[in-house]
Amino acid sequence: MWPAITIAVCLLVLLVIGAGVPLVRVYRAVQHLKSGDEGMRLWGARDLRFYGKYGLRPRAAIPLLIKGLGTTCFGTEYEFLEALANYGPAAKAAIPEILWYVRSGIGECAGHSNNANAAIRALAKMGEKAKAAVPLLLEVYRTTNAWTVKAGAAIALEKIDPEAAARMGDWRSAVAESLPQITDAHLEQVAQRLREDNDTNY
Repeated sequence: MWPAITIAVCLLVLLVIGAGVPLVRVYRAVQHLKSGDEGMRLWGARDLRFYGKYGLRPRAAIPLLIKGLGTTCFGTEYEFLEALANYGPAAKAAIPEILWYVRSGIGECAGHSNNANAAIRALAKMGEKAKAAVPLLLEVYRTTNAWTVKAGAAIALEKIDPEAAARMGDWRSAVAESLPQITDAHLEQVAQRLREDNDTNY
């Protein structure tokens, strides 16, 4: 009997420790965002991006992530945008900053399409709370040659303003006509990523 009790106690201890590790990592991530060191802020955003997918989304991190978008070095904004995307409508205060990155998807080259895609995903997660972004998303859809950005803008509009999305017509055909090498499988991959819903009841 005692060996069984010992094993049960050990398993319980391991369970408690295992559950506590993510909470500690998230707490440290928030502290990292306050750091003056660029590398520390980047790791903080990465941890929040990862653990946020599993429901660990401290609201205290939102203003820090927003501030990080304006102060981080080029090439690391993606992690901040993806971390904000996990918050859904709770991150609506970040919309002005997020729109700046959506604009990077406009034009012939859309050289910063990773950031534009992450920004569009963040807006899509906000749903109707991001209606201020509709005019810009329509512009991006009409002007970009980056197919992931075009498809992402269309799907985001479906979630934010279905009426505006309906006026665009068949966006899948529009993408296929401009880029014949893009298959339905490619488009569905983008759609699945943008349409997935996060639990924002935290």
